Amino acid sequence: LRGRIATDTQWNAAIYRTELTDDMQFISAGGAAVNVGFFQNVGKTRREGLELALSTKWDALTASVRYSYVNATFESPFVVNSPNNSSADTKGNIPVQPGNRIPGIPQHSVKMRLQYDFHEHATLGANAIYSSSVYARGDEDNQDANGRVPGYAVVNLDGRFSLAKGFE
Repeated sequence: LRGRIATDTQWNAAIYRTELTDDMQFISAGGAAVNVGFFQNVGKTRREGLELALSTKWDALTASVRYSYVNATFESPFVVNSPNNSSADTKGNIPVQPGNRIPGIPQHSVKMRLQYDFHEHATLGANAIYSSSVYARGDEDNQDANGRVPGYAVVNLDGRFSLAKGFE
């Protein structure tokens, strides 16, 4: 859906659902190197959610906000080796069940931006990004005693000054 509230205001809304069969997931191989591993088929997964956006402009000031909700889950049971997971059995395996959240995908995120155009050659802007907590890779069963990786927020400042055509 798309629309306009006023001549300088726009909004977007989307609802989606994606189901995958034979999805692939990066599986850590354990050991000291955290980026060592392989890809493995994990059966069915689902990603469903909602995205909302609103932007408006008042003279030289532009403001926008975007919100995203994602429910990303495994939909097939499987067993994976994750020896650093506190819930692993004596062989280092964890059982993943349908409904367990996929690691690394935040359920909520918000992006906000303000930009002021001083004139056609100079702008100053700021954006803030918020991401909710996520399960860490290796916690596909969502049971590790170390819990989730905490959510975070980041603020960025930027500016642009155009000295000549093609040189900023």
